[in-house]
Amino acid sequence: MKLQPDGKNRYRIPRQGQMLVDAVVFVNDSLYPLLLGDESVQQLVNAACLPGVIGSVFGMPDIHEGFGLPIGGVMATDAACGVISAGAVGMDINCGVRLIKTDIKAADVSAPVLRCLMNKIEEYVPTGVGKKRRHEGVDRQVFEEVVHEGVTAVIKRGYGLDGDSDCLEEQGRLQGADISSVGKNAIERGSVQLGTLGGGKLVAPLLQ
Repeated sequence: MKLQPDGKNRYRIPRQGQMLVDAVVFVNDSLYPLLLGDESVQQLVNAACLPGVIGSVFGMPDIHEGFGLPIGGVMATDAACGVISAGAVGMDINCGVRLIKTDIKAADVSAPVLRCLMNKIEEYVPTGVGKKRRHEGVDRQVFEEVVHEGVTAVIKRGYGLDGDSDCLEEQGRLQGADISSVGKNAIERGSVQLGTLGGGKLVAPLLQ
């Protein structure tokens, strides 16, 4: 398996062996060496072999080794004949990359200032396994509102701006969400972690 350059910050593994589609990874020169340190690329190739997979399978810049399929992997399967994979959805829902565009120029921010900014964000947004929310008043009722209404419920309570939903997939809400389909333990865990990054890790903001 060899990653072939396929444009700026883009590499491709052409379909071969049991692969049904190509595998594509998006990384820059700094991230590329990290691909060689785990099994994430092999796991992406494995995903390209699954029944009913269509298009290509993709590895996002945060790709790293997962359970069966890589974290940061994206795939689609045919609804009529494709495999349904819980592992492809992920055991770590919402583990991904979020980008906030600002008018701050990178040249205007020194490394110490950037570190202070990250520390201040971490004061407001708990990160790491087992971390709990810091917002008061987030109870079962609030959690249910977020499950059913998505980001609209968050904005309504003053934790976001009206235009935030325009920058989110599905406008920050999945139609047909029904909390009655969710187990008790999952609800308890979710309501405690609402407002955190769960087991995630804060990385440096991207400046222009």
